[in-house]
Amino acid sequence: MSLLTTLLLLTPSSPLDPQAQAVAQPRAVGKVTVPMEVLKSKHIAVEIKVNGKGPYRVIFDTGSPVTLLGNRIATEAGLLSKEQARTPALFGARGMGTARTLAIGDLVVENMPVMVMDHPALRAASRALGQLDGIVGFPFFSRYRTTFDYQAGTITFEPVDYADAGGMDLMQMVMLMMNDRSNKPIQKVQSPKTLWGFRVEKAKDDEEPGVTIQEVVPQSPAAEAGLEPGDRLLELDDVWTESVEDTYRAASGVAAGQKVKAKIKRGQVEKCVTIVPRAGL
Repeated sequence: MSLLTTLLLLTPSSPLDPQAQAVAQPRAVGKVTVPMEVLKSKHIAVEIKVNGKGPYRVIFDTGSPVTLLGNRIATEAGLLSKEQARTPALFGARGMGTARTLAIGDLVVENMPVMVMDHPALRAASRALGQLDGIVGFPFFSRYRTTFDYQAGTITFEPVDYADAGGMDLMQMVMLMMNDRSNKPIQKVQSPKTLWGFRVEKAKDDEEPGVTIQEVVPQSPAAEAGLEPGDRLLELDDVWTESVEDTYRAASGVAAGQKVKAKIKRGQVEKCVTIVPRAGL
């Protein structure tokens, strides 16, 4: 079992739609060959499209029992409403959803069950390997005889008739085991473990992406990075900051002295800056 899979199974989740029982169905095509990328970690990465949106760079993991997509992809592809994206979630896990289509090249599977969350293992891998937006796992690849050509850098898929390829039962089992919180409220991160020097807010009726930076402390890491009050924070350390809770969660995983990227919007211009938080509160 891969490291990503192990961490995935230790993470709680909850259903976006408890009634979602769709069964994935591949569109009728013959043998299809698509490009793949072998990462420095020896994982395999491919590009996918979800509900026609993308492409997104994801891990193709034959050890993963689920297909997982990050919150940003899920929102862009319509798997999450804006209200769901702003709702606090344990470890950023939004639960189960169904992609109308998930495509790798000309290969398209309809009604694909997916788990939606910003997984910490993918965040860590993205720092070393470049942006990774999810994992393609068993519910997708089990429908095909798959051949990897490492010299050519390609994967060839040939459809097979495998009736038990959904993977939905396993995901539901994981959810039932891990989602019993005994009616306790979700714990929120109250303060990051490092000093950043900015404060964000988001009004209930605010429908725009990101959160607004309300205050920047002089001579703080945020000030040194060039952040200004009124800037719109869109991403922090590759985590989509759609809510104040998202921002605290992203900041809480960064060690003092670690360089991280922040994507902001100032007026009509988007830009990336580098912040190096310090030790402190």
